[in-house]
Amino acid sequence: MVIAAFASSSMKQFSKEVRKLGECLGRSGYTLVFGGCDYGLMHEIAEGFSQSGARVTGVVPGFFNTRNIHPACSPVLTTNDLTDRKEKMIELADAFLILPGGVGTMDELFTVLAQKSIGAYEKPVLLFNPDGFYDTLLKMLEDMQRFGAIREKVTDMVKTFAVPEEALEILGHA
Repeated sequence: MVIAAFASSSMKQFSKEVRKLGECLGRSGYTLVFGGCDYGLMHEIAEGFSQSGARVTGVVPGFFNTRNIHPACSPVLTTNDLTDRKEKMIELADAFLILPGGVGTMDELFTVLAQKSIGAYEKPVLLFNPDGFYDTLLKMLEDMQRFGAIREKVTDMVKTFAVPEEALEILGHA
């Protein structure tokens, strides 16, 4: 199973947890596709998968400086821009892992949720929520559902977890 991970390239907080998550998933036979970056939490998830011996695929826009690509990426797929990168990662993925991140990660999350909400696919979406990082976002999504802006229950669309081993339980039931 290929897991597309969306994450911050600048955050360092939660580095240990994210690397442990990558190791846990990689040891369990999952492979990674991600944005290819060698910084922040993107670096950590790639390190975790790589250290466990799992395959790591990087998807990078053509303007990306090759010095910034994580060395474990094999292959490295090149796209025209960030939108194409996101679409390629979605195409390759069997499941989505949303790690702590900023605007880019939110763009990726909402693209996945929008497509899932209209039935484009049934792929599981896992939201890593260490230390309640996404609690406010989850509350907002629940409010949107309560007001009728979102039909599906948030808990049906996104499975949240805070401990790496919980991801395996979720994926086992996906």
